[in-house]
Amino acid sequence: MPEYGLIFDFDGTICLSETVHMDAWVVMAAKLSLPLPHDFLESGVGVADAKIAIELEKMWKQALPANEILRLKCVEFRRRDAAKFPLVKGVLEFIQTAHGIGIPLALATSSSMDDIGPVLNARKLHQYFSSIFTIESVTNPKPDPEIYLKATASLGMQPHKTFVFEDSIPGTTSARSACCNVIGIGTAFKAEQLGPLHGYIVDFDDQELIFNQLLKIV
Repeated sequence: MPEYGLIFDFDGTICLSETVHMDAWVVMAAKLSLPLPHDFLESGVGVADAKIAIELEKMWKQALPANEILRLKCVEFRRRDAAKFPLVKGVLEFIQTAHGIGIPLALATSSSMDDIGPVLNARKLHQYFSSIFTIESVTNPKPDPEIYLKATASLGMQPHKTFVFEDSIPGTTSARSACCNVIGIGTAFKAEQLGPLHGYIVDFDDQELIFNQLLKIV
């Protein structure tokens, strides 16, 4: 049996799609001629779309209901060609290596399957994950630990035997609350911004370094 399992967030961890999500929000709001919070582009990273929509409904004084705000954002996001979304450097090769040596892998994201599915299909990523959890899989999204507790259970691992790769503050908070080992990814925030971590990497390019770090912790 493998000694540990790996769990990956998606946006900002596997796929550099956080900026695409933020751009979709900006374009959607501009079309409605409605403002966004001044710190929106930073504070919105890693936050579930439904939660953002609820906050915007309040800010916009119920000019639109949250479900309509969410729908318009999703329409705008899905105009983009998912096949052109870049992946985090080295992540595909790292996932392939881990899968090839028998490490169980799961994916846990606050995005919807409709948003990540086109990228997974274009990059043929489904085959590497034994389980995939999306916003539809949980009642309480990140920073609640629910999604990571479900992901660790799906791997048949205790949380302390799993490593979570995360790029956002809600994501690292969620993983810590689930008692997982948390490896921060520097695509959006510095290590100190992500809170206490078991490791921090800029990308997945140096596989030997990453695996050596994991083996020192497990």
